[in-house]
Amino acid sequence: MSRSRSILVIGALLVAAACGACSGSGTAASSGASSDSPSGPLTIVGWGGISDQASELFAKSFTESTGIQVDFQDNPGGQVAAIEAQNAAGQIKWDVADAIDQDQMLELAQKGLLQRLPASVTAKLQALMPGSVEPWGIKYGTLSNVIACNADMVTHCPTTPAQFFNVKQFPGTRTLYSYDPLGALTMAALANGASPAHIFPINIDQAFQTLDRIKPTVKVLYQSGGQSEQLFRTGEVSMGLLWNGRAYDLIRHPVAHLRLTTSWDGATYEPSVEVVLKGAPHLQAAYKYLEWIAAHPDIAAKYSDLTTYGFASAAALAKVTPSLRKWLPESPANMAQEVTVDYSWYVAHLAEITAKWNNFISG
Repeated sequence: MSRSRSILVIGALLVAAACGACSGSGTAASSGASSDSPSGPLTIVGWGGISDQASELFAKSFTESTGIQVDFQDNPGGQVAAIEAQNAAGQIKWDVADAIDQDQMLELAQKGLLQRLPASVTAKLQALMPGSVEPWGIKYGTLSNVIACNADMVTHCPTTPAQFFNVKQFPGTRTLYSYDPLGALTMAALANGASPAHIFPINIDQAFQTLDRIKPTVKVLYQSGGQSEQLFRTGEVSMGLLWNGRAYDLIRHPVAHLRLTTSWDGATYEPSVEVVLKGAPHLQAAYKYLEWIAAHPDIAAKYSDLTTYGFASAAALAKVTPSLRKWLPESPANMAQEVTVDYSWYVAHLAEITAKWNNFISG
């Protein structure tokens, strides 16, 4: 699933690479949708590694039950660019993307590259996963950005957005995620006094002025979940905004001189989305697959246990291992403190945010 947004020039480069010998005609994707055989085989583009392992929990049972074969193809970080390239070539090779961020979903939908679910499919999904169905797919794999702090390195750990951005009262080296301004931006807006329930529209200039307060203390901008953990394990940073699953992993696997504290105050709730592609060769099989996921919260719970990503299903949360449950974004205690993102606003201002973020991280 998407945990490394291509908000820099990377996306443009990947489009060119993925298109290869494509013509520049920009033709609509039609030749890829030739059969729509309900028997598949269903092709899903994923992130590889543990994401595919987790998704295969669904795929294996789905195949055993329906007889529809599932083929995972990995394209870490390049799903969106490759979808655009396949569309430009008129050769859609994938049926389902597992999974993309909501801002990416809206961008692809605006370009007409996602398949709107039929009303009958939407109704089934809504009954199984109330409030977790998008016009083009279902919420699938969620995370939040929490305030994390090594209590062995500082006198006081911040527990609120305002404290995190107060470098005088809460000194210490900090880290942020290099490829995602969203968590940092919302946290900065909250530090400025915005209400979590009415944070959007964000005052972008004011939020970046607040980010500038901590810029001298941001020693490293991590580029992967693994790197974020390593920064804390080695003591290179004392606090930062971490994905909840990575914070949980640090607590599960303690090391000397690392006593991690966390706070969900102001954490951004970021669900990925399992979407169906426009021009998918096997639309009916894709719809069946989404319905299968929604109808099996027991497997969704195993998915969360394996990945530490949440799942936007109350039925799944109830089946998750109790020790993990309180670390997932859907836990009621966490949801009460989280910020729900207005992704329509975010996409509308993404160009401005990206330009300012690139300036922030490169300065």
